[in-house]
Amino acid sequence: MNILYILGNGFDIAQGMKTQYSDFYKYLIRRKCSPLLKDMRREINTDKKLWSDMEIALGEYTNKFSNPDEYIELHIELIKELCKYLTQEEEKYHPSETEKTNFKFNILHPEDYLCPYDKELFKKNTRGFPSINNQASFISLNYTNTLLKLLPTQKEMKSFMNINTDNCRNILYLHGYLKSNGIIIGVSDAEQIKNENLRNNLNIDDILIKERSNASIGNTSTIHCEEMLKNVDVIVIYGSSLGDTDNYLWKIIERNFKIRGNLCIIQHIHDEKFNEALPQERKIYDRKYQDIFLNKINFLTANTQQKERIFCVYNQNLTKPINLEIL
Repeated sequence: MNILYILGNGFDIAQGMKTQYSDFYKYLIRRKCSPLLKDMRREINTDKKLWSDMEIALGEYTNKFSNPDEYIELHIELIKELCKYLTQEEEKYHPSETEKTNFKFNILHPEDYLCPYDKELFKKNTRGFPSINNQASFISLNYTNTLLKLLPTQKEMKSFMNINTDNCRNILYLHGYLKSNGIIIGVSDAEQIKNENLRNNLNIDDILIKERSNASIGNTSTIHCEEMLKNVDVIVIYGSSLGDTDNYLWKIIERNFKIRGNLCIIQHIHDEKFNEALPQERKIYDRKYQDIFLNKINFLTANTQQKERIFCVYNQNLTKPINLEIL
C-alpha cells in the first residue's frame, strides 16, 4: 500500500516548535527592518494565527502598492526574515531515538489510528493490503527539516529527494526548503492578489503565486506533486488547516479522489474539545470535518460510499505511541 503524507505546520507544532505565524510575528516586531516591512507588521499582525491567513492578508496588502518593485522588495525582505527565524527554531529540535522509532512505525501503519468500525471500512476500501508492503512518501508544506531529522537519511537536503530507505520513498517540499534554492510565501492564484494592476504583472506573479514561484526558481515540485498523487492508495493529512493559499494542491486531490474509487483520506485533526466528547459524539465530529474537507475539494455532492473513504483521527502525535483512549 502506497501512503502519502501531507504535512502542514501543525506537524512542527506537535514536536514543540514555535512555528505559528504569531510566533514569527513576535520575532518580527523586535527586528530592525525597512519602512515597508514596518508598515506590513502593523497591517498583518497577531490576529492572523495561521500562515494561510497571513498569506491571504499579504495578497490583500498588495493594494497598498502602485510600484511592483516596491512590493517585490518587501516580499524578499519578509522571506529573509522568515528564513532567519525558522533556522533558529529548527536548530532547537532534536528528536530522541524513541521518537524516531515511533515515527517510523506509525507512518507505515496509518490504519492503527482508526477506531475498530472505521478500520473495517478502511480495509474494505483498500482491499486489505497487508501493512508489511507499505511504502510512505511525503509532501511537506513546511520549510523546516523536522521530517529529515526523524528519518534515517544522509542524503543532501533538497526540495525534492528520493530517500529509498526502509519503506520510505520520496520527500517533496512543495513550498521550498530552508537550505534549498528558496522558500515560497504566497497565494494560490491571481484572484487572491487584490491589486488588479499588480495582478497582471508577471514579476509579481513569479514571486507571489506559488505555482509560478516554483517554476521561477527552477523547482519542479508541482510536477512531482501531480505524479505522487496519481500512485497512492491513502492520503494522510496531518497538521494542515486546508488553507486557501494551497488551493492548487487541493484541486489535484479533488481530481484523484473523484475518479479513483479506492483512494482513502485520513485527516489528523487537533481539536481540544474532542477530548471532552462522549463516544457517541464522535460521528458528529467526523461529519463536521468530512464536510470541511469535501468543501475544500469542492465535492459537497459526495455520496455515502465516497464519504466512507474519509476518516478522521483526533489529537494524535506521529512521534508518540498511539493514544488508545481517544480512538
